[in-house]
Amino acid sequence: HTLGHAIEQTSGYGKLLHGEAVSLGMIAATFLSTKITGLKEETLEKLESILKQHQLPVRLEGLEVEPLMKAISRDKKAVAGQVKWVLLEEPGLVHQTREVSPELVLEAIDYLSP
Repeated sequence: HTLGHAIEQTSGYGKLLHGEAVSLGMIAATFLSTKITGLKEETLEKLESILKQHQLPVRLEGLEVEPLMKAISRDKKAVAGQVKWVLLEEPGLVHQTREVSPELVLEAIDYLSP
């Protein structure tokens, strides 16, 4: 939930609960998984449904791209500015990569915006 931590940091700690930011990060990582690993879109839809049932956010207004991109590059899993992303190939099967283009990260941020 790399993007979730960036959202929590850039929105100002306390504006979102940690779990709310993690929820958004899970959506972003699952969205990226559909683009990179071929995860089925139905998995993303199911995750969104489950999170909504638990009153957790799946979209957030006012996401600012530049601060988010800077926060992501400073992530604790980053090495030389490259972030290790943990994505899904399918539920229960993870795929770790540093090969996520900035363009795809921007798409994920856009996906999170209502």
